[in-house]
Amino acid sequence: MSKKTWSFLCGRTIQRGSMKKIFGLIIILTIVISGGALYWESTESAKDKLPESYKIMDTLEEQGVFALPLKFTSIEGKAYDIKDFKDKIIIISFWATWCTPCVDEFPSLIKLLDAYPEKVVLLALSHDDEVMDVRKFIEAFDGYRQNMIVTLDKDKSISKSFGVNTLPEGYIFDSQGKLVKKIIGIQDWATDAAIEFFGQL
Repeated sequence: MSKKTWSFLCGRTIQRGSMKKIFGLIIILTIVISGGALYWESTESAKDKLPESYKIMDTLEEQGVFALPLKFTSIEGKAYDIKDFKDKIIIISFWATWCTPCVDEFPSLIKLLDAYPEKVVLLALSHDDEVMDVRKFIEAFDGYRQNMIVTLDKDKSISKSFGVNTLPEGYIFDSQGKLVKKIIGIQDWATDAAIEFFGQL
């Protein structure tokens, strides 16, 4: 075999090796891209199957409460939109007059509101059926405040959209409307730590 032929065969061998590497890379890339596409589809599919309460939590964390079409009427008959409270620290509290833990935590909520009358607003959504029951309850605690809006969630539509199944349940939003914290069960809202927490928001 001449040098010329040897050089040619070596050249072909090297070329075949390079092509094998290229084909190998193509196969790997195809697998990676296909796997990524399948993962994306499965993730999106899983998101579509999430309960509404999970979806709204995602919305509250990513877009904020102002992204919701949340409107309600107070027990005084005044209509509100959640966007009316922009630039405020918002507490949305689901409660009821017949809920013992709700009764126990109510005075601490009032103390918190008194500590930040211009900064914090409480939206108290009651599960009660009668406005009079709610009015008597608030009067008994001398609870009326300018920064507290009380409304009835009779049909539980708002509660259902938030996935509420335990009373009391609270949501804290910063001045941009982003969810800061979700609280399930009774909470002392007037401890030094709590007051400091809201002061830093």
